[in-house]
Amino acid sequence: MLAELVEATFPDKSMRILDVAGGKGQTQAALRRAGYENVVSVDTRTKYASGRPNYRYGAFDWREPLDEVDLLVAMHPDEATDHVLLAAKHNRVPCVVVPCCIKPSATTYHLNDRAGWMAHLRRLLPEAEQQSLPIHGCNAALVYDPRGAPRPTNAAAARLFLRGFDASQLDDAAAVAVAAMIRERLTPRPECSNS
Repeated sequence: MLAELVEATFPDKSMRILDVAGGKGQTQAALRRAGYENVVSVDTRTKYASGRPNYRYGAFDWREPLDEVDLLVAMHPDEATDHVLLAAKHNRVPCVVVPCCIKPSATTYHLNDRAGWMAHLRRLLPEAEQQSLPIHGCNAALVYDPRGAPRPTNAAAARLFLRGFDASQLDDAAAVAVAAMIRERLTPRPECSNS
């Protein structure tokens, strides 16, 4: 679902994408299936990053320049969450981040409260828009585009959100209304079950 959000928001397939905390490579694979060819993942776990093409082993640090990156993506990046948002802001690089665990490493945050964590992340990058992915668990996505690129219309975003549902008989207004109802049911819960 993250790849679909990226595609709807950043349709330029030539973008150089850095997948932070890429893990097993599922996000990279989904982005490549969507037509993005310039995707590199970075991860601190050698079992995922060592010896794999289009992978880099190491920690992502927001203070390092992002000279050859057009877009940062991160699906449940744990300790890298605040780093990704700060890097996007500092380098004025677009990002799509789906936070999960409350594990700050670049900033100070002392509570174990999901709503407070999301508020803290929004303070780091107030220009980011919060969207919801149609998944259970931690589904809030923070999307930042400093370039001022046009956003998908409500109807286009709703159709993306309804992908997988039979929405062919709905007009745009109905698609927006149905997507809103589904989003409400998938609103992030205080406890996340998919770490």
